[in-house]
Amino acid sequence: MSYVIVEKTNVFQERRRGERRVGSFPQFNYWGRQGRRGYVRRCEDLTNAYLDKYPPYLWWFTVAILVLCFMDAIFTLSLLQHGAKEVNPLMAELINFSIPLFAGVKMAVTGLGLVGLIVHHNFIVFRIFRVQQFIYGFLFLYSGLVVYESFLLLSNL
Repeated sequence: MSYVIVEKTNVFQERRRGERRVGSFPQFNYWGRQGRRGYVRRCEDLTNAYLDKYPPYLWWFTVAILVLCFMDAIFTLSLLQHGAKEVNPLMAELINFSIPLFAGVKMAVTGLGLVGLIVHHNFIVFRIFRVQQFIYGFLFLYSGLVVYESFLLLSNL
């Protein structure tokens, strides 16, 4: 009978740290429905990892924020008709120049910002916050703003 001595090796020694795809900025193939990487497989890759697919709840939060942004634009224009003043100088100039341009710029800036937040939703900012938490915060703040503007509109009627 012969014995084979096998040296113990650490299986995890060969595992590379971090992202193996260099410069892997995700592509929006069919709006995030296709792609191979829909979730993070290892705990050490949980932060600062790009994905090809995004969780559906992030898309719902994005739609909700864009709807609230649209409502904010409508309420702002209604409040301006009742004598309110726009405090953002850029938006005030856009309102004076063209109302459709104001609404378009407002929606575009919000939409592009949300796309950037969704792409980086797994990232950690300031060593404390996940970018995903900023999306929740913006939803909360926009909800509060729309409730405040609707309260102002109801008190003026």
